Amino acid sequence: MKAPQELPPAEPLAENLTAPPQRYGLTVAEFCVRYRASRSGYAKAQRAGHGPEELNIFGKRIITPQAEAAWLEQQRQRSRELAADRFGGAPTGAPRPPARSSGGKRLGRPPAGGWPADPPLRAQKKLGRPTRAMVAARSANLAG
Repeated sequence: MKAPQELPPAEPLAENLTAPPQRYGLTVAEFCVRYRASRSGYAKAQRAGHGPEELNIFGKRIITPQAEAAWLEQQRQRSRELAADRFGGAPTGAPRPPARSSGGKRLGRPPAGGWPADPPLRAQKKLGRPTRAMVAARSANLAG
């Protein structure tokens, strides 16, 4: 008969309780804090199919380190594609296309005759309660 193997000495229980628990992944709240995202923005990205893969463990949604790394790579690729679409596939460092004028902003070179003059400023109407003179004029117009 073989002699029983000796077991290593047991660690005291207090040491086990003071050691921090080993983390397997991030909760959705921790993920949002790490990437400075709002919870509503995270939910919107999930619905659009752009969020990280989640595990449901005992009713808690967990994002594993592997899912986080895959999500980061997807975001990098998506960012490259959007930049290529936006700038017509121009490589990084290429000159940007000229800015277009929008909303009355003056961008780029002035036209041949120069910029048109700004319209004169008009006095703003004073809003609030009507004065006695205004009430009297209105009643005179209605009566007449």
